[in-house]
Amino acid sequence: MTVGWLFYSEQDAKKNKSFIDELIAEARTQQIELILKFEHEYNLHHHFDIDFVWNRTRNYKVALYFEQQNIKTFNNHLVNKLANNKWDTYQFAKKLNIPSIPSWKALPEQITYPVVVKSVSGHGGQEVVLCKTEQEVNQYINQFGKDSSIIQPFMPSNNQDIRVWMLGEQILGSVLRTGSDNFKSNYTLGGTIEHFLIPENLKSYLYKITRELNSDYIGIDFIKSDGVYYLNELEDPVGARSFYNLYDVNLPQVLISYIKKMLS
Repeated sequence: MTVGWLFYSEQDAKKNKSFIDELIAEARTQQIELILKFEHEYNLHHHFDIDFVWNRTRNYKVALYFEQQNIKTFNNHLVNKLANNKWDTYQFAKKLNIPSIPSWKALPEQITYPVVVKSVSGHGGQEVVLCKTEQEVNQYINQFGKDSSIIQPFMPSNNQDIRVWMLGEQILGSVLRTGSDNFKSNYTLGGTIEHFLIPENLKSYLYKITRELNSDYIGIDFIKSDGVYYLNELEDPVGARSFYNLYDVNLPQVLISYIKKMLS
């Protein structure tokens, strides 16, 4: 039987217990033994009688460790590393000529307020603040860390963004998220969701990203401002709460089937 290790942080494993149970059960039906492991355990094992690793942590070193043992990983460590560093994500977008939000490590001499300050490693709408003064900017840069912060102009987007779930080069679903009472649109923070029809120019960005990354299961977020789609974030691991609320799809079956195909 094919054997794989599924890595989560202990905290995320508790929050995602139902999804993990579904993944393990579905894997069993497809003749795969999927075993839950915790992030801190990744380098404690020295006997690798396994066929693959699925890294659902935000620690790229988990995937890198097993890649160095010639064990197949989902996603590869470069995807995970890029997705969890916003500054690197925007540099990546520039390389592919994909519009992205202008980003700075320090305040430019000429700036119009408000601006947005983000931690480069924040996720789920956390460590993202709207600042109306230089004092506020400096406050949050000190809080997040000078080398771990970026500054961006505030991009009017009607408190909306677009989340697309990708599996390889397959679009699994897309959603338009609208924030409830501030500039953040995350569904987990109380926003609303609806189906989103992806225009062809945005599809071309999605395919360009996934081909360059050789990614597996990821989320790609855009905002639309003044008629332009800007890459906002890459998500690995990507959550699926809003996906389940909009799509009648057996996601564990789709994901496990993909893994099985990629291993064959």
